Parts: sequence; structure tokens; C-alpha cells
Amino acid sequence: MSFLRRLSRAAVLAAASLALAGCLETTMRGTPPDIPVSLESLDGPPDAMRNRLAALMASEASQRQLRLVAAGSPARYRLRGHLATAPTTGITYVWDVYDEAARRAQRITGDSPARVGALSDPWTGIDEAALQALARRSLDGIAVFLVQSQASPPEEAAGPEAEAAE
Repeated sequence: MSFLRRLSRAAVLAAASLALAGCLETTMRGTPPDIPVSLESLDGPPDAMRNRLAALMASEASQRQLRLVAAGSPARYRLRGHLATAPTTGITYVWDVYDEAARRAQRITGDSPARVGALSDPWTGIDEAALQALARRSLDGIAVFLVQSQASPPEEAAGPEAEAAE
């Protein structure tokens, strides 16, 4: 095989590898465009922190091309969040994702490291960086669910994990 032919083949393989890597990145971090998701409620933090977290989640959603719409707006999925603080884990979160028929389609849970305040008011120790990390982790889980729900029929999207969590 001539040098130019080998070079051409290597260039094609490199381009294909980059294209596939881009697809993988979109699948892992991105979400399908134009799926409206509504943040319906968020229990746990004080009002000011709840509003700031909602703004940070909107920013994270925008970076992932996820359409986060106002509560009560038409949406394919609705989010209901529950947050709690603990000295050992920081912020524990639960996001229940409901479909258009108000059935829970997925439960996303996790912890986001943070320094919490005194036992009398643990939310006082939560800073901007902790809220940003919480928004990022939350949207990572929601994005994975949305990508997976597009890859399988709606009946299978809920899966045994969602049914077992109910």
C-alpha cells in the first residue's frame, strides 16, 4: 500500500473516531433536544436557596440543550425534588420524574458533597459551589434518563427500577 493511501486511510479512521467520540459525549452528557421538562416542586431548602438552585438548574439544562419550562407549562416530564442535608454526606437529593400521565417514570437519587451548617440550620453552610455541584449532578442524572427514555419505548422507559421504587 502506498504512503498516501495509508495516510488517507489513517485520516478517515481518525475522523470516524472523532465523530463516534462526539456521539458518545452527546449520549452521556447531553439530552435529546426539544423534550420539555418542568421543575414542578422542590422541597427542603429555604426559599432563597430553592430559587438559586432552580436558576442554576436552568443554566445547566441550557448547556445540555434541555428545554426546562415553567411549572404548570405543557411538558413531557415533570420533576419533583426533595433535598435534605446530613453532616456526613452534604446534600442528599431525590428527583421523581413523572410522565404526562402523572406516573412516576424514574427516581434519581444521590448525594452531593457540601459543608453543612449547624444542626439548628444546616442549610447555612451550603455555598454557591455546593449548589452548582448539586445542579450539575442532578441534571446529569436527568439527562441520562432522558437519553435512555428516547432509546426505548415509553412502557419500557419506566423499567423495573422505577416500579420497585414506588
